Amino acid sequence: VPTIITWSQGGNNVYVTGTFNEWWKRNIRLYFTTVLNLPPGTHKLKFVVDDEWKCSNELSTAIDPDGNLVNYLEVFEEGDSMDQNGMNAGDLLSSTPPGEYTDEIPGYLLAYAHSHSLETRGGMIGEQPPTLPLHPGKGLLNSSAVSKEDNSVLPVPNHVVLNHLYACSIRDGVMAVAATARYRKKVM
Repeated sequence: VPTIITWSQGGNNVYVTGTFNEWWKRNIRLYFTTVLNLPPGTHKLKFVVDDEWKCSNELSTAIDPDGNLVNYLEVFEEGDSMDQNGMNAGDLLSSTPPGEYTDEIPGYLLAYAHSHSLETRGGMIGEQPPTLPLHPGKGLLNSSAVSKEDNSVLPVPNHVVLNHLYACSIRDGVMAVAATARYRKKVM
């Protein structure tokens, strides 16, 4: 599709490059306006103005996956052109006369919305809250020892309890504290 690209922000040597020519395989010399045959789709592009990468203020901008600011333009198939507001040319004219519109909401929709809101609020009052998942109840400090020889060895924790801090109630002036962390395949 023939596409006009224009640079109007000054400079002596201006080139355009982008996804349509794989960025650097070939810079296209730009005499401040050029016509390129681009396939339909979205194309990212940048301008090289006097050996500096620049974006045009007149084209839409986006950020590429590397975090660089680039211009982009959408090329549509011929006959599928859009106007400046992004509307299809065929959508601008409506088939209904202008006097048949209103901003009033029909009564049956208001009644439905009112009854639906009452059902929702009424159902929430008597319902019980959802039950907690089982993971918080299975604390590491409450579990029995895995090894009979060494009672300081605890079972391997579930992945959802990693990076948690545990504390037991104070007994005989001592409070047991534990934290879970994973380093590669080890759990500490």
